[in-house]
Amino acid sequence: MTPDAQRQTMATIEGRGKAAGFEFKPMKDRHIYNSFDCHCLLDVAANRGLQTPLKVALFELYFKQGGNISDRQVLAECALTVGLLQDEIIPIALSICPLVLVKIN
Repeated sequence: MTPDAQRQTMATIEGRGKAAGFEFKPMKDRHIYNSFDCHCLLDVAANRGLQTPLKVALFELYFKQGGNISDRQVLAECALTVGLLQDEIIPIALSICPLVLVKIN
């Protein structure tokens, strides 16, 4: 994809988001982060029926606020706001991801 095509695609996405009431932080102001720990947290949240609220919170954190979704402290704070418990978040902070454990076992 050319840089011009990429800019056009982002403008289209941002325009559609705005029309739906969701204002994206401009891509030029965002960084691309590793989202592996997010997926681990989403797996934990699914077991508590909190996957959708966490997904929305993470989406807003990254796309609206430009938050660092690879920072485990930022992720823990986000997870706590949707109702996950500190004890559920600690394994993720220690890199004990349920997704990895499933693949190993």
